[in-house]
Amino acid sequence: MGAKPYTQVKNLDITGAIIEIGSERSEGSTTFLYNFAKANNFPFYTVDFNKEQYFNALRITNGHGAYNMSGEEFLGNIFPLLGEKISFAYLDNFDLITNDGRDWEKRKALYKQYGFDMTNTNSKIAHMTQAVLIEKYQAKTCHIIFDDTWIDSLSKEFQGKGAWAIRPLQHAKFKIQNNIFVGSEIDGLKNGFVLMSKINK
Repeated sequence: MGAKPYTQVKNLDITGAIIEIGSERSEGSTTFLYNFAKANNFPFYTVDFNKEQYFNALRITNGHGAYNMSGEEFLGNIFPLLGEKISFAYLDNFDLITNDGRDWEKRKALYKQYGFDMTNTNSKIAHMTQAVLIEKYQAKTCHIIFDDTWIDSLSKEFQGKGAWAIRPLQHAKFKIQNNIFVGSEIDGLKNGFVLMSKINK
């Protein structure tokens, strides 16, 4: 992720809670969203199943609003108890295995340690499941960003983390708000994200 799409929040009409699934690994998303939410009096929650990222998020949020679990568990079991509605969600979790020359075996082992099978299919399923749950608890205005999501220049199909979540959200009347990056996997991971919004009258 290079485009820092989470900063889009400052240009959107926010009417409820701000959530982040996939706490920052030094790129600044948790810090930015926490500070924005605090400055504008919005509830903020950040979620990560990795204990290291969770403890970092606890530090950033001064011990408030950070959860150590999967996004699906948080949205399915914890968020309904908080009495909030979701107005902005930044989804950048469950890494993709990419063809960029990196050795993914260490990362796969870490995921296995937490009980997850790290595959690209499971990444897409996770983001789709999270999107369906967010739609269930949407605020008057609801905006969802899928990072690392793009259109392949050859197949013309959505690729990346949010690839399988886009159609269900469109069926639920969410609309794509940005120009989707079209290109290769390497460039898509650097520049690709999808912002979807729904305004409930």
